[in-house]
Amino acid sequence: MNAIAESLLIDFKGTDVFQGSSIIIIATYTGDNTHKVIKNSDIYLKNTSNNPNVEIDVYEDNHRKKDVDVTNNKITVPYIVKVKNNTDKSDIKLEFTTNVANSKTKNIACKQHQYEDLDLSSLNPIVIGSSFIEDLTPVADGTIPNDVTNAHLNVAVYPRKKDNSVMKNCQIALHVNNINFTRLYDDNTEIFPFKDNMYYINTDDDGNFKIKIFPRKMTSSYVREINISAIIGDETAKSTQNALFITKNILPSDNIDAPIIENMNGDKIYPPSNISNSKFDVRLPRSDIIQPNDIVYIMSNVGSSSVATLCMSEIYGDRSRKDKPFKILYNIFPALETNTLYYYILTSGADAYRSKDLLFKLADSADYQPPRGKLERVTILDSMGDEIEEYTVFGIDSISEGVVCSVPVGGENQVKKGDTITLYLAITGYDPVTGIPVFENPQLDPIPITDKNIQAGNVQIKINNSLLSGVHTDLDGNPGPMYIYYISSEQEYSKSWQGFLDTAPLDAD
Repeated sequence: MNAIAESLLIDFKGTDVFQGSSIIIIATYTGDNTHKVIKNSDIYLKNTSNNPNVEIDVYEDNHRKKDVDVTNNKITVPYIVKVKNNTDKSDIKLEFTTNVANSKTKNIACKQHQYEDLDLSSLNPIVIGSSFIEDLTPVADGTIPNDVTNAHLNVAVYPRKKDNSVMKNCQIALHVNNINFTRLYDDNTEIFPFKDNMYYINTDDDGNFKIKIFPRKMTSSYVREINISAIIGDETAKSTQNALFITKNILPSDNIDAPIIENMNGDKIYPPSNISNSKFDVRLPRSDIIQPNDIVYIMSNVGSSSVATLCMSEIYGDRSRKDKPFKILYNIFPALETNTLYYYILTSGADAYRSKDLLFKLADSADYQPPRGKLERVTILDSMGDEIEEYTVFGIDSISEGVVCSVPVGGENQVKKGDTITLYLAITGYDPVTGIPVFENPQLDPIPITDKNIQAGNVQIKINNSLLSGVHTDLDGNPGPMYIYYISSEQEYSKSWQGFLDTAPLDAD
């Protein structure tokens, strides 16, 4: 059997450190047949570069402490190296030695960085996948959680310098609020919090790190919000989103009604009135239970898979007095499947309540519903200035010169001087082979309303034929519906003008 060779190893392999930060380095010395560890053996760490901004201390907490293991011929000593803010940015040189006779030494050199050397946006912890973590049976401390059966938060950080170069094996401190309710794993190794209630994580050889955070099993089940921040020097970079850890079954409360979706028709939410509008409005019924500092988590069991999904979270604020809806992304939900919308209320005292459910479906683009705003609808004119009747079917010849859209201004239910309007077209054509609807929602450049427009009583906008051409009928020969409307700078919608298009070239098929 080969004898064990003498070694002096450290767990920090990086070359980058940050002013204003601390790094934790755990040094381990293992002797051999001629280098024996005895009771008073030790590992020493010295700053050989004499930088005035370096402070070194032995570190100890419940999980890490100096250990002299005579039986196994091993010494372990954790050190904390504090790098202070200083104009001296020269390399820091550290030397590890032991008092074991004729033993090895180890030297490392670290390059100092200040916050202006970093791409600060790259420090934000990124939540990958769901931030709603529900595990009603978390495993006890000392037991390794299962990646499949135990829900967990996946977090990644990709720190970069200003020149986009990576920082291999650098150490980043993570601040996690409610840290006592978390268990952090780097690969399959559990990382325990340090005594400053921070996690210190080393990036990999590629300059990145990915971690998993599991809910910790506590004496009582709980609901907690988890916020993660990367701390480098004096800079704090918050995670892309907060997470909600739930380990108890929260039933719907009898006195908390389901959320309200605006513009819901029957059980359907229709697609947005313009493609740039990617969200729909949700309001909560008034309730004495909800207080301004409470956090609202709007949830959905999405589609046939019924996976609990966090749609958004936000402090409730002054919504009891102001009309301020929550904004929910359309693209969370599959079309035509039944979805469940509900919400949790997390109080400042960490109590949690669940609302009743609202069932709904997201209609597909074939079910497009035009805006039904309060502003007056437009008038459409041909190239000669004559009015075109609503519900006209435009053929390829009738759009050759385009059309003119006349928007009324200055009167009741009309935009006023100083407003800006944006004109939209909502056009549904059809694939000539399959007949599948094809939805387009072009917009024209915004136009400010001037004194001249007010005096004229309207503003005229040219719609070029390129926006109207190439629209196929369905397989039965029915033309494609077209709606024309505008939105003011105050986000007020107009009523829609409807026509139809059959403007594909005759040889297009």
